[in-house]
Amino acid sequence: MPVLVPDPAFHVLVAVTAAGMGAGALMMSFTHLPSFRAFTLAHGLPVVLGFTLHGGVTYVALAAMGLVYFGA
Repeated sequence: MPVLVPDPAFHVLVAVTAAGMGAGALMMSFTHLPSFRAFTLAHGLPVVLGFTLHGGVTYVALAAMGLVYFGA
C-alpha cells in the first residue's frame, strides 16, 4: 500500500481528525441515528482498513482502537 506521508505522527493525526469528525457528526445528527451511522462508517472504515493493511504493531493497535471508536 503506497503511503504519501511516511510519518506515523501524521497517520495518528488523520485518525484523531476522523474521530473528531465522528464526534461532531453525532452532535449534528443525533435525531436520525441511521444517517449518523452511515456517515461514521463511510469515513471511519477506510481509515481503519488503511491502518490494518499498513501492518506493524502500532498500526494494528490504531486499527483496533478505531474499530472500538467507530463501532460503538
